[in-house]
Amino acid sequence: MIICRWSVWNPSSESILLLNHSVASFQHFFGNEARYVIFTDDVPAIQKGLKISTEIYSYTSFDHPEYLEPAITWRKWAPRCRYDWDAVELRIDADMFLLLDPVEIKDFCKSGKARYLITLENFKELWPYGNFAQLLKPDFTPINAGLVGQQVGADISDLLAEAYEWWKKNVHQEDVKYHDEQGAVSYIFQSLIKRGDVMLLPPEKYQIVCPLNKPPVSSVDGIILLHATYPEHPAFHQFLDQIIQVSGIKQ
Repeated sequence: MIICRWSVWNPSSESILLLNHSVASFQHFFGNEARYVIFTDDVPAIQKGLKISTEIYSYTSFDHPEYLEPAITWRKWAPRCRYDWDAVELRIDADMFLLLDPVEIKDFCKSGKARYLITLENFKELWPYGNFAQLLKPDFTPINAGLVGQQVGADISDLLAEAYEWWKKNVHQEDVKYHDEQGAVSYIFQSLIKRGDVMLLPPEKYQIVCPLNKPPVSSVDGIILLHATYPEHPAFHQFLDQIIQVSGIKQ
């Protein structure tokens, strides 16, 4: 079984709009082969705003929920890093949209050739890693933590917990940076990549699209997964017609 999971906190009309299209785009390509699970701190808001069928759970419906830190994006991993150890799990950002058949992701899910799956950053700079940039070696692999896959039996729970504890101990509130959670994920994946345990998704196909792209992205031709980052997610609105062709959700 494949589990596609999202996490949404303090949901707004905009975040629920993105969530609808994100989940529906994965449903389009994975169909009944996957379960679609949403974790949230506001179940009624998600239930009211969703136009598709999913499983919805409150963070607090689980014993001892983790990663409920209100600063930055740790809640991507709430209520726990691994939901079902016996399934292939894909943790997905709500601003990610499949536009073409994700053959690489499907191969990961079915073949078991790699224990983990992750997307890459467009930019090999240090700012996308927040306070964890200081722990990365000069030859680090530039990771984007928008989509993380864990094969049956594979589990980054202990590694992520160690990074989280380091962060809580060493990063004071006034020094918190928005990308600290991504930095933590990037940091723990470096050793897994060197061991050959990770499938790295090609960034030209699984692409971040935002105002930082040089040159600007004017077409989604050949893009399998569009990651519409940046405040207000401008690429989502720019390419909404193409996203709707897959999601089937009309405005």
